[in-house]
Amino acid sequence: MQIQSTTNYKLFKTITGNRIVNKKKIERLTEDIQKGLNLLPFCPIVVYKEGEYLLIVDGQHRFETSKTIKSPVYYVECEKLSLLQIARLNSRSDKWSNKDFLSCYIKLGIEDYEALGDFMREFEMIYSASIDLLMYGTVDRKENSMQQFRDGEFKVNFLGKSRKNNQSYQGRV
Repeated sequence: MQIQSTTNYKLFKTITGNRIVNKKKIERLTEDIQKGLNLLPFCPIVVYKEGEYLLIVDGQHRFETSKTIKSPVYYVECEKLSLLQIARLNSRSDKWSNKDFLSCYIKLGIEDYEALGDFMREFEMIYSASIDLLMYGTVDRKENSMQQFRDGEFKVNFLGKSRKNNQSYQGRV
């Protein structure tokens, strides 16, 4: 299989019944590219030819992102797949879990993530509460704290306060 590219976006069609495009995901991909992380040439979309069109099997968000930033669409052609096969293909890919992100950043030696892991073990707390406490000093969920965590932008700002408050709370229970 050879990776091909084109800027003729009209060649492509989505497959009726495939997943709905998530605009937030397109915005995140576009933002990543604007920050210098353009992996579109290395992660081609998968299509099959039907008549004069290329039907998108996998990569609708990458396709829409390419259109948004007026970048070439990188693609590979496969044999025609049924919607059931496409659903099965898409359901088999594993997304990174919070544990995967934490482990990755700890292996990279990022001390804030090491502190987060230690804090979570010490107080047996879930990711979202620990992240919010350590970043913002409160468990009132911040809209983008989990995204910051996944993007490697997590920073410990309230370790002493959070540790003290949790120790006090545990002493009362």
